Amino acid sequence: MTAQAKTAVAAVSIGGMHCPACSARVVKALKALPGVQEAEVSLEAKEAKVTYISGGITPELLQQAVTEAGYTFEGVKLSD
Repeated sequence: MTAQAKTAVAAVSIGGMHCPACSARVVKALKALPGVQEAEVSLEAKEAKVTYISGGITPELLQQAVTEAGYTFEGVKLSD
């Protein structure tokens, strides 16, 4: 039997998204990060919820993914 890795959730505030295609681009960029298990974007809230393997993601990696996708990283709240 294998142990399941502990997961954590990050709430990432994102600026510059205007349509569903924007949301899809951000989801794709976040899911490409190693350790990310799930990414969901709320266009209305201008926020992404990222579920990842605990200890595998830093705010800097999230910022890089968002900015490389062409959007503004406005902050992140990490939780265990």
